[in-house]
Amino acid sequence: MSTAAIKQANKVLSEIQKDFEKNGLTEKTVSDLREIRLHYRDVVVDPLLTKMCRLSADHIENNSSFDFDISDPEEEEEFNEVPFTYLLEIMKDPINKYNRDEIQAFKALIIAERD
Repeated sequence: MSTAAIKQANKVLSEIQKDFEKNGLTEKTVSDLREIRLHYRDVVVDPLLTKMCRLSADHIENNSSFDFDISDPEEEEEFNEVPFTYLLEIMKDPINKYNRDEIQAFKALIIAERD
């Protein structure tokens, strides 16, 4: 996994996040996720992030939302992060083992809701 390829992807993720914070989930969000998916597939070569981009885009397109309860019942503090924003943030550091675990958890939530 090339650091330069991840930095390039992070710029796009930051743009997606800015657009989301300004306009919410839109067709542009879906389009941008599909575009960055190709970067993760062809340049970064990370199957987990490639799949997360596809699943997220499909979920947003089909449900017009990205509402998941991602709070941890074992944590004492309340989790106030917006799920989509949080996903984008953890995707920016895909080498971090804990982030990968949480991305896997998001993947499982999306797949469970779809089935």
